[in-house]
Amino acid sequence: MARANQKDSRFTKEHWIQKALEVLSQTGGAKIHIEKLAAKLGVTKGSFYWHFESRNDFVEQVLSYWEEKYTQVIFDHLVEQQHSTPKELVLDLTAFIFDNDLMAHEMPIRSWAVQETRVQQRVEQIDASRQKFMSEKLVELGADKASAEAFTSQFICFAHCQGFMLPPLTMEKQREHMNWLANTCL
Repeated sequence: MARANQKDSRFTKEHWIQKALEVLSQTGGAKIHIEKLAAKLGVTKGSFYWHFESRNDFVEQVLSYWEEKYTQVIFDHLVEQQHSTPKELVLDLTAFIFDNDLMAHEMPIRSWAVQETRVQQRVEQIDASRQKFMSEKLVELGADKASAEAFTSQFICFAHCQGFMLPPLTMEKQREHMNWLANTCL
């Protein structure tokens, strides 16, 4: 394993991961290339290998970071809140997602998943956990299981597909549409 020089050692795993997410967002989900990331960070590849065993390790850690920062934080928020109805939960979820910019990397990650099987498999696992969690929360609040599962699928699809709209929808318009879905379907 190459040892990072003094300049490179200031960079943490999180710097590398955040830069990868930034690059994915800028390139629309093109594959991540270590050499290009190092150049953008102004460091050597040695810095990369100081923090990660391999590109596969890096990819796994980027996806784990994304899952923790953009999924687990939502789960934690919803568990902490007291909701009376499924509609109240979804309206709170929508506000939390948009207030905290939690959709920022959804499209780039999904575009990346089309290019790399390992990424696709992880995104599928994360989507399944999102689907299961939200459906279960809706059932806990009185929705029947079939309706909760159908609504959750539509909500997740709606949330992700809005990013493909042309011309692009503003964040406020996306929030408005998500609230409409909750108000109409629940």
